Amino acid sequence: MLIDTHLHEDKYSFDSKQSLEDVIGAAKSKGLDGICVTNHDNSDLAKELGWFSIIDGLKIIVGSEVYTKEGDILYFGRMEIPNRRIPFKELLEMTQGTDRAFIAAHPYRCNNRGMKDHMRDFAADLTAIEGFNGNTSIEENMIAVGEAINLGIPISGGGDSHWTGRVGKYATKFDKAIESYDSFIKELNAGRFTAAKYLEGRYVQALDINYCQEKKIG
Repeated sequence: MLIDTHLHEDKYSFDSKQSLEDVIGAAKSKGLDGICVTNHDNSDLAKELGWFSIIDGLKIIVGSEVYTKEGDILYFGRMEIPNRRIPFKELLEMTQGTDRAFIAAHPYRCNNRGMKDHMRDFAADLTAIEGFNGNTSIEENMIAVGEAINLGIPISGGGDSHWTGRVGKYATKFDKAIESYDSFIKELNAGRFTAAKYLEGRYVQALDINYCQEKKIG
Protein backbone atom coordinates (compact mmCIF):
# COMPACT_ATOMS: atom_id res chain seq x y z
CA MET A 1 0.00 0.00 0.00
CA LEU A 2 1.48 3.33 -1.13
CA ILE A 3 0.91 6.49 0.88
CA ASP A 4 2.45 9.92 0.45
CA THR A 5 3.01 10.68 4.13
CA HIS A 6 3.78 14.40 3.84
CA LEU A 7 1.90 17.08 1.93
CA HIS A 8 0.02 20.35 2.42
CA GLU A 9 -3.26 21.77 1.14
CA ASP A 10 -4.12 25.43 0.82
CA LYS A 11 -6.99 25.81 3.28
CA TYR A 12 -4.94 25.22 6.42
CA SER A 13 -1.34 25.62 5.21
CA PHE A 14 -0.55 29.24 4.36
CA ASP A 15 2.26 28.38 1.95
CA SER A 16 0.44 25.72 -0.10
CA LYS A 17 -0.86 26.41 -3.59
CA GLN A 18 -2.89 23.24 -4.02
CA SER A 19 -6.44 22.45 -2.98
CA LEU A 20 -7.33 19.12 -1.42
CA GLU A 21 -9.34 18.34 -4.54
CA ASP A 22 -6.25 18.94 -6.70
CA VAL A 23 -4.12 16.81 -4.38
CA ILE A 24 -6.56 13.91 -4.61
CA GLY A 25 -6.55 14.07 -8.40
CA ALA A 26 -2.75 14.15 -8.56
CA ALA A 27 -2.41 11.30 -6.07
CA LYS A 28 -4.83 9.08 -7.96
CA SER A 29 -3.06 9.78 -11.25
CA LYS A 30 0.12 8.32 -9.76
CA GLY A 31 -1.58 5.26 -8.35
CA LEU A 32 -1.29 6.18 -4.68
CA ASP A 33 -3.58 4.41 -2.22
CA GLY A 34 -3.59 7.26 0.26
CA ILE A 35 -2.17 10.59 1.36
CA CYS A 36 -1.32 12.19 4.68
CA VAL A 37 -2.29 15.83 4.93
CA THR A 38 0.26 17.33 7.31
CA ASN A 39 -0.51 21.02 7.43
CA HIS A 40 1.76 23.37 9.34
CA ASP A 41 1.17 23.38 13.10
CA ASN A 42 -2.47 22.33 12.94
CA SER A 43 -4.76 19.40 12.28
CA ASP A 44 -7.85 21.52 11.59
CA LEU A 45 -8.73 19.47 8.52
CA ALA A 46 -9.70 16.64 10.88
CA LYS A 47 -12.59 18.76 12.13
CA GLU A 48 -14.05 18.58 8.63
CA LEU A 49 -13.05 15.12 7.45
CA GLY A 50 -12.18 13.20 10.61
CA TRP A 51 -8.74 11.73 11.18
CA PHE A 52 -9.25 9.04 8.53
CA SER A 53 -11.57 9.21 5.56
CA ILE A 54 -11.92 7.93 2.02
CA ILE A 55 -12.64 10.36 -0.80
CA ASP A 56 -13.06 9.13 -4.37
CA GLY A 57 -11.37 5.88 -3.39
CA LEU A 58 -8.32 7.57 -1.85
CA LYS A 59 -7.51 7.22 1.85
CA ILE A 60 -7.02 10.60 3.58
CA ILE A 61 -5.06 10.60 6.83
CA VAL A 62 -4.74 13.82 8.83
CA GLY A 63 -1.59 14.63 10.78
CA SER A 64 0.41 17.81 11.24
CA GLU A 65 3.89 19.17 10.66
CA VAL A 66 4.89 20.61 14.01
CA TYR A 67 7.71 23.14 14.08
CA THR A 68 9.28 22.20 17.40
CA LYS A 69 12.27 24.02 18.85
CA GLU A 70 14.45 21.17 17.55
CA GLY A 71 12.91 21.18 14.07
CA ASP A 72 9.95 19.95 12.02
CA ILE A 73 8.19 16.78 13.16
CA LEU A 74 5.38 14.98 11.36
CA TYR A 75 3.01 14.10 14.18
CA PHE A 76 0.21 11.58 13.84
CA GLY A 77 -2.20 11.36 16.75
CA ARG A 78 -5.56 12.67 17.85
CA MET A 79 -4.42 15.67 19.88
CA GLU A 80 -4.53 19.30 18.78
CA ILE A 81 -1.24 21.18 18.59
CA PRO A 82 -0.62 24.18 20.87
CA ASN A 83 -0.63 27.54 19.12
CA ARG A 84 3.00 28.20 20.00
CA ARG A 85 6.40 26.75 19.23
CA ILE A 86 7.23 24.07 21.75
CA PRO A 87 10.20 21.77 22.43
CA PHE A 88 9.86 18.24 21.08
CA LYS A 89 10.11 16.99 24.66
CA GLU A 90 6.92 18.89 25.49
CA LEU A 91 5.14 17.35 22.50
CA LEU A 92 6.23 13.93 23.73
CA GLU A 93 4.98 14.64 27.23
CA MET A 94 1.61 16.03 26.17
CA THR A 95 0.89 13.02 23.91
CA GLN A 96 2.19 10.38 26.31
CA GLY A 97 -0.22 7.50 26.77
CA THR A 98 -1.93 8.11 23.41
CA ASP A 99 -1.58 6.34 20.09
CA ARG A 100 0.99 8.41 18.22
CA ALA A 101 3.85 8.42 15.74
CA PHE A 102 6.62 10.91 15.04
CA ILE A 103 8.63 11.31 11.84
CA ALA A 104 11.59 13.69 11.60
CA ALA A 105 10.77 15.71 8.48
CA HIS A 106 13.54 16.67 5.99
CA PRO A 107 16.06 16.67 8.88
CA TYR A 108 19.03 18.08 6.96
CA ARG A 109 17.34 20.58 4.68
CA CYS A 110 19.29 23.83 4.58
CA ASN A 111 16.40 26.04 5.74
CA ASN A 112 17.17 25.43 9.44
CA ARG A 113 13.83 23.72 10.03
CA GLY A 114 15.14 20.15 10.21
CA MET A 115 16.12 18.35 13.41
CA LYS A 116 19.62 17.60 12.15
CA ASP A 117 21.76 16.11 14.92
CA HIS A 118 18.99 16.60 17.51
CA MET A 119 17.68 13.30 16.17
CA ARG A 120 20.40 11.56 18.15
CA ASP A 121 18.95 12.93 21.39
CA PHE A 122 15.49 11.60 20.52
CA ALA A 123 16.36 8.41 18.64
CA ALA A 124 14.23 6.30 20.98
CA ASP A 125 11.21 8.54 20.39
CA LEU A 126 11.28 8.81 16.60
CA THR A 127 9.08 6.40 14.67
CA ALA A 128 10.85 7.17 11.39
CA ILE A 129 13.18 9.57 9.63
CA GLU A 130 12.02 11.09 6.37
CA GLY A 131 15.03 10.11 4.30
CA PHE A 132 13.28 10.92 1.03
CA ASN A 133 11.55 14.30 0.84
CA GLY A 134 10.33 15.70 -2.47
CA ASN A 135 11.20 19.28 -1.53
CA THR A 136 14.77 18.52 -0.45
CA SER A 137 17.96 18.05 -2.45
CA ILE A 138 19.34 14.57 -3.11
CA GLU A 139 22.46 15.45 -1.14
CA GLU A 140 20.47 16.51 1.93
CA ASN A 141 18.23 13.46 1.64
CA MET A 142 21.27 11.20 1.56
CA ILE A 143 22.60 12.72 4.78
CA ALA A 144 19.24 11.91 6.37
CA VAL A 145 19.36 8.37 5.00
CA GLY A 146 22.84 7.87 6.41
CA GLU A 147 21.84 9.11 9.84
CA ALA A 148 18.73 6.91 9.84
CA ILE A 149 20.89 3.88 9.07
CA ASN A 150 23.36 4.84 11.79
CA LEU A 151 20.59 5.23 14.35
CA GLY A 152 18.66 2.15 13.24
CA ILE A 153 15.49 4.13 12.58
CA PRO A 154 13.15 3.24 9.67
CA ILE A 155 13.13 5.50 6.60
CA SER A 156 9.97 7.01 5.17
CA GLY A 157 9.24 8.96 2.01
CA GLY A 158 6.94 11.89 1.29
CA GLY A 159 6.46 14.43 -1.47
CA ASP A 160 6.15 17.42 0.89
CA SER A 161 4.17 18.98 -1.92
CA HIS A 162 2.84 22.52 -1.78
CA TRP A 163 1.83 22.32 -5.44
CA THR A 164 0.55 19.32 -7.35
CA GLY A 165 3.71 18.64 -9.33
CA ARG A 166 5.37 17.15 -6.25
CA VAL A 167 2.48 15.05 -4.99
CA GLY A 168 3.76 11.49 -4.68
CA LYS A 169 7.31 12.28 -5.81
CA TYR A 170 8.22 10.04 -2.89
CA ALA A 171 5.90 7.83 -0.88
CA THR A 172 5.93 5.24 1.86
CA LYS A 173 5.10 1.65 0.94
CA PHE A 174 3.40 -0.28 3.73
CA ASP A 175 3.57 -4.06 3.92
CA LYS A 176 0.02 -4.34 5.22
CA ALA A 177 -3.22 -2.65 4.24
CA ILE A 178 -4.09 0.56 6.09
CA GLU A 179 -7.81 0.54 6.87
CA SER A 180 -8.07 3.00 9.78
CA TYR A 181 -6.18 5.72 11.62
CA ASP A 182 -5.26 3.23 14.32
CA SER A 183 -3.86 0.73 11.83
CA PHE A 184 -1.82 3.48 10.18
CA ILE A 185 -0.17 4.43 13.47
CA LYS A 186 0.28 0.75 14.34
CA GLU A 187 2.08 -0.02 11.07
CA LEU A 188 4.28 3.05 11.43
CA ASN A 189 5.34 2.03 14.91
CA ALA A 190 5.90 -1.56 13.77
CA GLY A 191 8.30 -0.30 11.08
CA ARG A 192 6.61 -2.35 8.38
CA PHE A 193 7.27 0.07 5.54
CA THR A 194 9.90 1.28 3.08
CA ALA A 195 10.44 4.48 1.13
CA ALA A 196 9.41 4.52 -2.53
CA LYS A 197 10.19 6.82 -5.45
CA TYR A 198 7.96 7.60 -8.43
CA LEU A 199 9.99 6.84 -11.55
CA GLU A 200 8.82 6.50 -15.14
CA GLY A 201 5.20 5.93 -14.26
CA ARG A 202 5.61 3.55 -11.35
CA TYR A 203 6.95 3.32 -7.81
CA VAL A 204 10.30 1.72 -7.14
CA GLN A 205 12.30 1.21 -3.96
CA ALA A 206 13.90 4.54 -3.07
CA LEU A 207 16.70 3.16 -0.93
CA ASP A 208 19.33 1.45 -3.03
CA ILE A 209 21.43 -0.52 -0.55
CA ASN A 210 24.21 -1.03 -3.10
CA TYR A 211 24.39 2.71 -3.72
CA CYS A 212 24.58 3.36 0.01
CA GLN A 213 27.41 0.86 0.40
CA GLU A 214 29.28 2.34 -2.57
CA LYS A 215 29.00 5.88 -1.18
CA LYS A 216 29.76 4.61 2.37
CA ILE A 217 26.45 5.95 3.67
CA GLY A 218 25.72 4.63 7.13
